[in-house]
Amino acid sequence: MHNQPRKLIFISYAAEDLDFALDIYEALKIRQLTPWICEKDLDHGNMKQNISRAISESKYFIICISNATLKKFGDRPEFQDHALNYSYNIAQSQSDNDFTIIPVRIEDCRHRRYRLPIWKHDLFKDFNKGIDNLAVEMGGASARDSLSIDKRKEDERIFDRLIGKAISEYYAGAFQKTIDISYTLEEIAPDNPLVFSLRGSSLIIMNKHEEALAAFFKFIELNPASPDGWLNCGLALKDLNREHEALIAFDKAIKLNPMDVDGWINKGIILDNLDKRCEALAAFDEAIKLDPEHIESLYNEGIVFSDLGRYEDALHAFNRVIEIDHSNIEAWNNRGLALSGLNRKEEAISAFDKAIELDPKHLEAWYNKGMELNDLGRKNEALCAFNTVIEIDPVNIRAWNNKGVIFGSLNRKDEAVYAFDKAIELDPKLSTAWVNRACLFSRLEHKERVIYNVGYGS
Repeated sequence: MHNQPRKLIFISYAAEDLDFALDIYEALKIRQLTPWICEKDLDHGNMKQNISRAISESKYFIICISNATLKKFGDRPEFQDHALNYSYNIAQSQSDNDFTIIPVRIEDCRHRRYRLPIWKHDLFKDFNKGIDNLAVEMGGASARDSLSIDKRKEDERIFDRLIGKAISEYYAGAFQKTIDISYTLEEIAPDNPLVFSLRGSSLIIMNKHEEALAAFFKFIELNPASPDGWLNCGLALKDLNREHEALIAFDKAIKLNPMDVDGWINKGIILDNLDKRCEALAAFDEAIKLDPEHIESLYNEGIVFSDLGRYEDALHAFNRVIEIDHSNIEAWNNRGLALSGLNRKEEAISAFDKAIELDPKHLEAWYNKGMELNDLGRKNEALCAFNTVIEIDPVNIRAWNNKGVIFGSLNRKDEAVYAFDKAIELDPKLSTAWVNRACLFSRLEHKERVIYNVGYGS
C-alpha cells in the first residue's frame, strides 16, 4: 500500500509504439502533468520493482491501444507484449478508489472483426485535441484553452473509470470480465450505446451469437445513425446464417458510410453466398476502389471469378494478393486452381508447391497437386500426393477414392479395391466410389459383384 497521494501518470505501450508513447509523455508534461514512462524514468536496478513502484504511485494508468498491442499468439486473455502485460497486471490489482485505467487508441484498430464506436480518447485523428481533453480530465491544463476544466459530475467520473476498465479488459481478451462490467455500467447509464457495443462484441467472440445480436440491436436502438453499429449487426446476423437480414444491415452501414471498405466486402461475401455473383463482384469492386490493396476484397473477387469460370480474371486477382502478401497460402492455392482452369497445369503445380512450402500440411494444396499430376499422367507422383493427404487426414474420402482410381489405372487391382472400400467405409453413400469399384470389377469380369456395386451406387 502507498502512503503518499498518487500523482504520477504511468504510460504503458507495446515496444513498437515507443515513439507515439513518447509523444504522449512530452505532451502531458507541457500540460502541467507528471507522466512516467520506462524509456525516460526507469532507474537502474530491478526493472520490475521500479515499474511496480511507479504504478503504485500513479493515479492514472494510460494504456496505448494499437494493432501492435492486439497481436495475439494463443488463447490466453492477455496482451502479447511482455512489458505491457506485466504493467497491466499490476494496474489491475490497484484499488479503483484512487486509480484509473485509461485506454487510448493511437491508431484505428479493432479486436477481431468487430468495431467499438469512436472512443473519446482516440488520439490518431486529432492528437492535440485528444491530448487536451485527456489532460483536463486528469487535472492538467489544455494547451488551447487555459480556462478549460473538467466538468464531469461524480457519476460520470465513476462511469468513465468503469468504461475505461471494461475497454481495457476487452482489448486484453478478458471478454467475460468485460461483459460483467457492462451490466454495472448499464445500471449507471442505461442509455449509453458504448455499453451495449462492448457487451455485444465480447459475447460474439465467445460464440454467444443470439445474446450478442440482442446487444447490437440495443446499440442501434440508441444510436441508429452509427455505421459501425449496423456493421456489427450484419456480422452477427451473418454468423447466425441469417443472410438476407445481414445484407440489409450491411446496406444500411454502407448508406451511412459509403467509404467503409468493410461494409462493401461483407456485402459482397453475403451476395456470393446467395449465388448473386455478379452483384458480389460489384461490391468487391467498390471495396477495391476504396483500397486497391485490400487483400480480402481482392481474394474474394478471385474466388467469385473462379466460380464464374473467368480464370484469367481470377488469376489476376490472386496475383495481386500475392504481390501484396507473398506468403498468402490461400492465394497461392487458388492461383493454382485458376491456372488449372486455364489448362496451365505445370504452372498450377508450381503454385500448389509454393502453398505447400508455406504450409507443409495444407490439405487442399496437396490434393489439388495430386489431381494435376494425375491429369498429366504422372500417376506415381499423384499417389504420393494423395498419400500425404491421407497422412494428414486419414478420413479424407476424396483422397481414398482417387487413390483407387489411380491404382486401377496401374492395374494394381487389390490396392484399388482396398482404397475404394476405405472410401465407402467412410461414406457408404458415396456413389462415385461405388461406381469406380464397379468399373474395376467389370474389368476383372466379376459380374455378380458388378451388379451389386452398380445397384448400390445408383
